[in-house]
Amino acid sequence: MKSVFFVKGASTAEDLKRIHPLDMRRPYKIEKIIRLGDIDYKNFIEDLRPERWFISENAELCRVDGEGVWHSLLILGGGRDGILVMSAGAVYPMWAAYLENAAETEDL
Repeated sequence: MKSVFFVKGASTAEDLKRIHPLDMRRPYKIEKIIRLGDIDYKNFIEDLRPERWFISENAELCRVDGEGVWHSLLILGGGRDGILVMSAGAVYPMWAAYLENAAETEDL
């Protein structure tokens, strides 16, 4: 199963790209892909802290299951990379991870 490094309370997408120990990576499952327009995506990645309608409407999909799999939303813009969000029921990205080449994913 694929894994990524989730960051708690990140402010921007740049905060998600920091170096981390490999044992801190978590397995994930994409529950839903959400595609935003370029301006909305840019606003999202430049400030991850505010409440977001697209997370609020899908918060029930975000959880960590009994096997430790992080059920997440994949947020995409017009580029190749994306942000995985595991809100743990919140309306903002409580936990987030940077995902390279996310637009090419077939995880659903």
